[in-house]
Amino acid sequence: MDFEIVSDLEKQIIEEINKIGGHLLDTEIIALLRLAESLPDNSRILEIGSYRGKSANVFGKSIKGTNTILYCLDIWKDYSTQPTGPLQSDELGHQIAQSDISVLNDFIKNTDWFSENIRVLKGSSQEFSEILPENFFDLIFIDAAHDYENVCKDAAIAIKSLKPGGILCGHDYHSGGTEVKKAVDEFIFEHPDVKSSAILPKTSIWLALFN
Repeated sequence: MDFEIVSDLEKQIIEEINKIGGHLLDTEIIALLRLAESLPDNSRILEIGSYRGKSANVFGKSIKGTNTILYCLDIWKDYSTQPTGPLQSDELGHQIAQSDISVLNDFIKNTDWFSENIRVLKGSSQEFSEILPENFFDLIFIDAAHDYENVCKDAAIAIKSLKPGGILCGHDYHSGGTEVKKAVDEFIFEHPDVKSSAILPKTSIWLALFN
């Protein structure tokens, strides 16, 4: 699939999404948009790691006006104290005060336009591990902590919560994301229930289709 060939509507969506602070290439915006559009109505999407809502807005463009629900799970804390975290590397970070509450408030503002399709879960995946139902989500996108241990923990919870035949995917599979690559290669791509896997072309998005 060529994510550089986009329609006029997709070009407009890219322009709107890029007004929100965060870290997605244009090709990644289109990839996530098309993944969400491939889901049937009444689907459930889980996003682990939401930050200011950039990827959530991509999903919102696909599910607004449908019965599909997006669950956004994020701790929304420690953003302001991380020396090399997303707030520090965000080119639009100057738009908001450098505090955790500002990040959360910005997320709420950025996602208000499709609030009927969104559910906000404040906490870590580990804190919600006993609450998230099994075999529940059609698509899960992981973009939270990028160290090996936490990627594996998020993935384990995601696999348990994913429906049979569901899509598990995530961000930052690239040369700078060594621990993400290691976790995805070892813990996800080698999982016995994965029927196919890929790195989406011209993106850092990894994807695994489960039996």
